[in-house]
Amino acid sequence: MPTPSERGLKKKFRRGKKKTHVFFVRDRQGKQHCALCSGLLLGVPQNKTNSERRNLKKTEKRPSVVFGGVLCSSCRKLVWEEGVKVKIGFKKKEAVELRLNHYVDEVLPKIKVSE
Repeated sequence: MPTPSERGLKKKFRRGKKKTHVFFVRDRQGKQHCALCSGLLLGVPQNKTNSERRNLKKTEKRPSVVFGGVLCSSCRKLVWEEGVKVKIGFKKKEAVELRLNHYVDEVLPKIKVSE
């Protein structure tokens, strides 16, 4: 008999040596969060099961912008601004916040500065 907390979960059956064991598992994914500020990401499917998410088209799974599905729009804008400052020489690479370094490294080749 399942406990009250296990009633809404799916059953998974696994064969053991002597008998079959029943495991109760969650099948739904949580909401997607920004890697920097932990805010909710817009434009990505929320609370869909794995099978529902797998059947979506590529453009429905995440936005097609740089860092889409990873960073929220405000953090993405901050990373781009820091990347531009480094590219034009206004700021040194060592002066960029440590948490932004990885993202700024990825953005630098994509920035085109016209002089």
